[in-house]
Amino acid sequence: MEIEILRRQGNSLRDIAVETGMAVNTVRKYLESGPPQRKARQPVVGKLAPFKAYLQGRVEAAKPDWIPATVLKREIEQRGYTGGLRRVQEYLQKLRSAARPDPVVRFDTEPGHQMQMDWIEFRKVEPMKDAARLIRRHFEGIVAWTQTRHSNGFIEAINGLFQAAKRKARGYARFETMRTVLFLIAGKLDLSRFNEHAR
Repeated sequence: MEIEILRRQGNSLRDIAVETGMAVNTVRKYLESGPPQRKARQPVVGKLAPFKAYLQGRVEAAKPDWIPATVLKREIEQRGYTGGLRRVQEYLQKLRSAARPDPVVRFDTEPGHQMQMDWIEFRKVEPMKDAARLIRRHFEGIVAWTQTRHSNGFIEAINGLFQAAKRKARGYARFETMRTVLFLIAGKLDLSRFNEHAR
Protein backbone atom coordinates (compact mmCIF):
# COMPACT_ATOMS: atom_id res chain seq x y z
CA MET A 1 0.00 0.00 0.00
CA GLU A 2 2.83 2.40 0.84
CA ILE A 3 4.48 1.68 -2.51
CA GLU A 4 1.31 2.54 -4.42
CA ILE A 5 0.94 5.81 -2.52
CA LEU A 6 4.55 6.78 -3.22
CA ARG A 7 4.08 5.95 -6.91
CA ARG A 8 0.91 8.08 -7.17
CA GLN A 9 2.87 10.95 -5.64
CA GLY A 10 5.17 10.82 -8.67
CA ASN A 11 8.20 9.10 -7.13
CA SER A 12 10.43 7.06 -9.40
CA LEU A 13 11.05 3.35 -8.83
CA ARG A 14 14.52 4.11 -7.53
CA ASP A 15 13.21 6.72 -5.07
CA ILE A 16 10.57 4.27 -3.83
CA ALA A 17 13.22 1.57 -3.42
CA VAL A 18 15.37 3.90 -1.33
CA GLU A 19 12.37 4.98 0.75
CA THR A 20 11.12 1.46 1.47
CA GLY A 21 14.46 -0.37 1.60
CA MET A 22 13.45 -2.74 -1.21
CA ALA A 23 15.17 -3.59 -4.46
CA VAL A 24 14.03 -1.77 -7.59
CA ASN A 25 12.93 -5.03 -9.22
CA THR A 26 10.84 -5.86 -6.10
CA VAL A 27 9.12 -2.47 -6.31
CA ARG A 28 8.42 -2.95 -10.04
CA LYS A 29 7.00 -6.45 -9.45
CA TYR A 30 4.81 -5.16 -6.63
CA LEU A 31 3.35 -2.39 -8.80
CA GLU A 32 2.72 -4.76 -11.73
CA SER A 33 1.14 -7.72 -9.89
CA GLY A 34 0.14 -6.35 -6.51
CA PRO A 35 1.26 -7.47 -3.05
CA PRO A 36 2.43 -11.08 -2.66
CA GLN A 37 -0.28 -13.53 -1.69
CA ARG A 38 0.28 -15.47 1.48
CA LYS A 39 0.06 -19.20 1.04
CA ALA A 40 -2.16 -21.01 3.47
CA ARG A 41 -0.09 -23.28 5.65
CA GLN A 42 -0.92 -26.93 5.39
CA PRO A 43 -1.82 -28.48 8.74
CA VAL A 44 1.03 -30.57 10.11
CA VAL A 45 0.10 -34.17 10.83
CA GLY A 46 2.01 -35.29 13.91
CA LYS A 47 3.45 -38.74 14.48
CA LEU A 48 0.84 -39.44 17.12
CA ALA A 49 -2.20 -38.48 15.01
CA PRO A 50 -2.86 -41.97 13.53
CA PHE A 51 -2.86 -43.49 17.03
CA LYS A 52 -5.07 -41.01 18.90
CA ALA A 53 -8.24 -43.01 18.31
CA TYR A 54 -6.56 -46.14 19.67
CA LEU A 55 -5.34 -44.28 22.78
CA GLN A 56 -8.80 -42.83 23.38
CA GLY A 57 -10.33 -46.29 23.15
CA ARG A 58 -7.80 -47.77 25.58
CA VAL A 59 -8.33 -44.95 28.09
CA GLU A 60 -12.11 -45.30 27.92
CA ALA A 61 -11.96 -49.09 28.26
CA ALA A 62 -9.70 -48.87 31.31
CA LYS A 63 -11.84 -46.43 33.30
CA PRO A 64 -11.94 -45.90 36.23
CA ASP A 65 -8.35 -47.21 36.23
CA TRP A 66 -5.52 -45.45 34.43
CA ILE A 67 -2.98 -47.03 32.10
CA PRO A 68 0.56 -45.55 32.37
CA ALA A 69 1.87 -43.69 29.33
CA THR A 70 4.87 -46.03 29.11
CA VAL A 71 2.55 -49.03 28.66
CA LEU A 72 0.46 -47.33 25.99
CA LYS A 73 3.60 -46.15 24.19
CA ARG A 74 4.82 -49.75 23.93
CA GLU A 75 1.45 -50.79 22.53
CA ILE A 76 1.37 -48.16 19.79
CA GLU A 77 5.03 -48.78 18.98
CA GLN A 78 3.99 -52.29 18.00
CA ARG A 79 1.55 -50.61 15.60
CA GLY A 80 4.19 -48.38 14.02
CA TYR A 81 4.54 -45.34 16.30
CA THR A 82 8.05 -43.83 16.11
CA GLY A 83 7.69 -40.74 18.31
CA GLY A 84 8.78 -40.12 21.87
CA LEU A 85 7.21 -40.68 25.27
CA ARG A 86 6.69 -36.97 26.00
CA ARG A 87 4.28 -36.62 23.06
CA VAL A 88 2.19 -39.54 24.38
CA GLN A 89 2.20 -38.16 27.94
CA GLU A 90 1.02 -34.71 26.80
CA TYR A 91 -1.84 -36.19 24.81
CA LEU A 92 -2.92 -38.54 27.59
CA GLN A 93 -2.95 -35.61 30.02
CA LYS A 94 -5.71 -34.06 27.91
CA LEU A 95 -7.72 -37.29 28.15
CA ARG A 96 -7.34 -37.65 31.88
CA SER A 97 -10.62 -36.72 33.49
CA ALA A 98 -10.66 -34.46 36.50
CA ALA A 99 -9.93 -36.27 39.73
CA ARG A 100 -13.07 -37.48 41.38
CA PRO A 101 -13.59 -35.90 44.81
CA ASP A 102 -13.40 -38.26 47.74
CA PRO A 103 -16.84 -39.14 49.09
CA VAL A 104 -17.51 -37.15 52.23
CA VAL A 105 -19.69 -38.55 54.99
CA ARG A 106 -20.78 -35.75 57.25
CA PHE A 107 -21.06 -36.48 60.93
CA ASP A 108 -22.70 -33.59 62.70
CA THR A 109 -23.18 -33.23 66.43
CA GLU A 110 -24.45 -30.50 68.67
CA PRO A 111 -22.01 -27.66 69.34
CA GLY A 112 -19.53 -28.46 72.11
CA HIS A 113 -19.73 -32.26 71.79
CA GLN A 114 -16.89 -32.94 69.34
CA MET A 115 -13.74 -31.29 68.07
CA GLN A 116 -11.52 -32.10 65.09
CA MET A 117 -7.85 -31.25 64.79
CA ASP A 118 -5.61 -31.89 61.77
CA TRP A 119 -1.82 -31.57 61.86
CA ILE A 120 1.30 -32.80 60.17
CA GLU A 121 4.83 -33.33 61.42
CA PHE A 122 7.08 -31.83 58.79
CA ARG A 123 10.05 -33.88 59.86
CA LYS A 124 8.29 -36.97 58.48
CA VAL A 125 7.62 -35.57 55.01
CA GLU A 126 11.10 -36.25 53.59
CA PRO A 127 10.91 -40.06 54.00
CA MET A 128 7.60 -40.01 52.12
CA LYS A 129 9.25 -38.04 49.33
CA ASP A 130 12.03 -40.64 49.19
CA ALA A 131 9.44 -43.41 48.96
CA ALA A 132 7.62 -41.57 46.15
CA ARG A 133 10.88 -41.11 44.22
CA LEU A 134 11.67 -44.82 44.64
CA ILE A 135 8.26 -45.85 43.30
CA ARG A 136 8.54 -43.42 40.39
CA ARG A 137 12.04 -44.65 39.49
CA HIS A 138 10.99 -48.32 39.48
CA PHE A 139 7.39 -47.86 38.36
CA GLU A 140 7.62 -50.07 35.27
CA GLY A 141 9.17 -52.90 37.25
CA ILE A 142 6.48 -52.61 39.93
CA VAL A 143 3.73 -52.74 37.29
CA ALA A 144 5.39 -55.73 35.63
CA TRP A 145 5.55 -57.58 38.96
CA THR A 146 1.85 -56.99 39.64
CA GLN A 147 1.05 -58.52 36.26
CA THR A 148 3.43 -61.50 36.25
CA ARG A 149 4.40 -61.97 39.93
CA HIS A 150 7.95 -62.65 38.69
CA SER A 151 11.04 -60.94 40.02
CA ASN A 152 14.50 -60.80 38.50
CA GLY A 153 15.84 -63.16 41.19
CA PHE A 154 15.67 -66.15 38.84
CA ILE A 155 17.64 -64.29 36.15
CA GLU A 156 20.23 -63.24 38.71
CA ALA A 157 20.60 -66.88 39.80
CA ILE A 158 21.11 -68.00 36.20
CA ASN A 159 23.68 -65.25 35.73
CA GLY A 160 25.52 -66.48 38.83
CA LEU A 161 25.70 -69.96 37.29
CA PHE A 162 27.15 -68.48 34.11
CA GLN A 163 29.83 -66.65 36.09
CA ALA A 164 30.73 -69.82 38.00
CA ALA A 165 30.95 -71.74 34.73
CA LYS A 166 33.28 -69.10 33.28
CA ARG A 167 35.59 -69.42 36.27
CA LYS A 168 35.67 -73.22 36.11
CA ALA A 169 36.11 -73.37 32.34
CA ARG A 170 38.98 -70.88 32.26
CA GLY A 171 41.49 -71.84 29.60
CA TYR A 172 38.98 -73.63 27.38
CA ALA A 173 38.39 -71.87 24.11
CA ARG A 174 35.43 -73.86 22.80
CA PHE A 175 31.83 -72.96 23.56
CA GLU A 176 30.95 -76.65 23.87
CA THR A 177 33.25 -76.90 26.89
CA MET A 178 31.60 -73.89 28.52
CA ARG A 179 28.18 -75.39 27.90
CA THR A 180 29.22 -78.76 29.39
CA VAL A 181 30.56 -77.07 32.54
CA LEU A 182 27.35 -75.06 32.84
CA PHE A 183 25.24 -78.22 32.63
CA LEU A 184 27.38 -79.88 35.28
CA ILE A 185 26.95 -76.91 37.62
CA ALA A 186 23.28 -76.24 37.03
CA GLY A 187 22.21 -79.87 36.82
CA LYS A 188 23.56 -80.76 40.28
CA LEU A 189 24.28 -84.27 39.04
CA ASP A 190 25.38 -86.91 41.53
CA LEU A 191 28.61 -88.16 39.92
CA SER A 192 29.68 -90.21 42.90
CA ARG A 193 28.05 -93.25 41.33
CA PHE A 194 30.64 -93.08 38.55
CA ASN A 195 33.57 -91.54 40.39
CA GLU A 196 33.99 -92.04 44.12
CA HIS A 197 36.29 -89.00 44.28
CA ALA A 198 33.56 -86.69 42.94
CA ARG A 199 32.07 -84.72 45.80
